[in-house]
Amino acid sequence: MNGNRIHKLLEKASGFLEVGDFTNAELNYREVLSLAQNHSVALNNLGVIAFRTQRYALAMQYFEAVLQIEPDNSAFVLNLANTLHTLGYWEMLHHLLDTKDKVLGGAGVHLKNMVFGKKIGRKLFCVGFNKTGTTSLELALSSLGFHMGNQARGELLFRDWCNRKFERIIQLATTADAFQDIPFSLPYTFQVMDLSFPDAKFILTVRDDPEQWYQSISTFHAKIVNGGIHTPTLEELGNFQYRYKGYILDVLEGLFSSSIKGLYNKDYYMDCYKSHNDSVIDYFKYRADKLLVLNVSETDAMQKLCKFLSIEWSGQTMPHMNKT
Repeated sequence: MNGNRIHKLLEKASGFLEVGDFTNAELNYREVLSLAQNHSVALNNLGVIAFRTQRYALAMQYFEAVLQIEPDNSAFVLNLANTLHTLGYWEMLHHLLDTKDKVLGGAGVHLKNMVFGKKIGRKLFCVGFNKTGTTSLELALSSLGFHMGNQARGELLFRDWCNRKFERIIQLATTADAFQDIPFSLPYTFQVMDLSFPDAKFILTVRDDPEQWYQSISTFHAKIVNGGIHTPTLEELGNFQYRYKGYILDVLEGLFSSSIKGLYNKDYYMDCYKSHNDSVIDYFKYRADKLLVLNVSETDAMQKLCKFLSIEWSGQTMPHMNKT
């Protein structure tokens, strides 16, 4: 009796999952677990749903549970490995890849190379504040053949940056060619990257003026948090889910001292923006070949980017994403 019920629930859940209806898929998989608490497919797919909805700690719990049932299932091992990578649990990830070496085979070797990397190859760091065209730049660099770093992984290292602990940030920087947004867009990180990767290059993305940047970040936050009705409140930001609940509020506090200076304090935010840009430019003032200051909205932005990277420009234009 339960077997038929479980089969029907799995079919329904699979259908919901396929079309991206995570809420109903999750409800059906949870019902499966109420009938068979060790059902590996339900546990794994609940982990997949948690990961896709950025509940990474919960995803890890599901993947760990399913590996207790099927310890040699390579797909389940890879799911856990990807989650540990995103969370930045390097020691746990290293142990998992070592103990599951035979299970993973070639996929394990590839994952080790991707995750742990080496201090070789080209390194490019995009160090402009968020909402200065960093997503457009990411697309442009990808189109030019640069392997971009894991943005989710970087953003979850924000607390490391707040504590000025750069070890895991440096480790992340060994895993790809180019990196943008948090923590690479924040003050102090560019100096550490320059010292850690002496051959690296840096791109400082800027807006036309500080007020345009302020309007962009405040408008974007309103758009994603409350549909653009008003500048987000403290309560709205605290309940907003991105990476984890309250992440954006943590960033505003860590970067702009919002609890002291005030949430979305226009003058103070603009001062921070100007200060960061000035410090980057001043740091590289005697090494002009290391830094490109780039406004992605300018018509020749892509041409400037290609020249800086010593790549032949073939007439392409800069893509524009997330315009606010």
